[in-house]
Amino acid sequence: MPNKIVENRYYLTQRGPGPGAVPTPWDNSIVSIEDYGTKIYVEEIESRAWGHVDYKYPLSSKSISDYELVKG
Repeated sequence: MPNKIVENRYYLTQRGPGPGAVPTPWDNSIVSIEDYGTKIYVEEIESRAWGHVDYKYPLSSKSISDYELVKG
């Protein structure tokens, strides 16, 4: 579960990871996705999340907002 700080990690607080739930920018690759299976409390964001996605580079604030993600 979420315990290692990763610089470009974004938490899914509104829905679980799945098709269309996370941005897939052409110039930024997904390094890893973790589905927690249920919504759990994540200390790093002091909120509950369904999972997280790690990217090679930071996402734009528009992508974060459009997909309702929370930066870790």
